[in-house]
Amino acid sequence: MGSLRKVSVLINRFAGNVRGATLKSEIETAVKNDASLEGVVSFIGFTEKGGNTSWCEKAIAECDVLLICGGDGTVHHVVNVLKKLSYKGAVSIFPVGTGNDLWRSLGFKPRPLAELLKKVAGNPEREDLDIFCVNGKAYFAGFIGFGFDAFVVGKYEKGVAGYKDSFLMKIPLFKMFLWFLYGLPSFLFYRKMLKTDKGESFNIIFSNLKSYAGGARFSENGKHDDGRLELLFAQTRFAVAKLMLNRPFFGRVFFKADAVSSDVPLKLSFDSPPPVQLDGEDYSHLFDGESSFEISDAGSLTVYR
Repeated sequence: MGSLRKVSVLINRFAGNVRGATLKSEIETAVKNDASLEGVVSFIGFTEKGGNTSWCEKAIAECDVLLICGGDGTVHHVVNVLKKLSYKGAVSIFPVGTGNDLWRSLGFKPRPLAELLKKVAGNPEREDLDIFCVNGKAYFAGFIGFGFDAFVVGKYEKGVAGYKDSFLMKIPLFKMFLWFLYGLPSFLFYRKMLKTDKGESFNIIFSNLKSYAGGARFSENGKHDDGRLELLFAQTRFAVAKLMLNRPFFGRVFFKADAVSSDVPLKLSFDSPPPVQLDGEDYSHLFDGESSFEISDAGSLTVYR
């Protein structure tokens, strides 16, 4: 296998119905029982959204590859910290989130955590992942949404916060139930339209990935390493429904979303400040009062799989 890379592991303990909380001991057991992993894992730590960045500074100081255990939101949070710390190394992803669109779009194969550790430390496959910046404030690797989907994300985040330490979080599909609980009434009764120079839309999504919202096929032609974004101006709620109906078909496009590819930078202005989400995370508070947005190229990140 040759010289092994040092791997630091960051775990979202609340990811995957709190499955993340068990991963630390799982890694420690794997290293103890597999001689080929000796000296590979240099750091194991827990990460949560927000707060200080000392955990990440320590992790990247001791590794060649940063393995992120979580979903799209966890990866998003870590990527924003890595950009601010000017990290030049590689990352990898072990999926324990609700959606895992980024993991899926990057072509990862399902494999045990110990096997992934050995793969990225020894002989990984490399992908380049485009990173984009919004108004010079925040970064995203997957997608940015304005309007309906951002509104639902905001409702969901406020609702799920009350269950953070509840035993209910350990129940499979409980998070999906919450998405349904907040999403369906919003879909039926949300009325606010986004007014732009391109006309009115119920939802606007700019995506760097092939899948969206937990597996809905966004585009047949989208690539994560071409410096471009796929744009969807969903003018009606039924256009959003058509996108979401692709979810049960495991990545196949039965209902085309009519997304178009575009270079960056991109500029978009609204008549009034819209709800905003990045990679499935509510960002309306950061862009409070802003109605003009510029999405620019922020380079790329090396991903090992």
